[in-house]
Amino acid sequence: MVKERERKRAHHPRALHKEGCLCVVCKAMRAKLEALVEPEIVAEPEIVVEPETVVPPPPVTVRLDSLEPQTIFELRGERRMVKEQVEGMVVCCNLFTNNVMTLGGSTMVKPIE
Repeated sequence: MVKERERKRAHHPRALHKEGCLCVVCKAMRAKLEALVEPEIVAEPEIVVEPETVVPPPPVTVRLDSLEPQTIFELRGERRMVKEQVEGMVVCCNLFTNNVMTLGGSTMVKPIE
């Protein structure tokens, strides 16, 4: 037989009455439960901003006689440079082969920036 002082009482924690109950016991239990539970960190959705890619406009073709000396331009896939302008004609130098040639001033070329 178990003596009275050796007997242990079963521990039954008290539950809340109803959701939102305002009695003193429920308030104390709710405060204790809120202290034990870590607040959930709600991750905000990341805003992904993609930079706009600005495509430069295609090079505009201009008249050869409108270019200043030492301007590099492209003609038939070759890079050339304006040397000097003489009476509606333009003296050009091929930058790859270093050949000098004379072109008409009305020739349309693509200047290289």
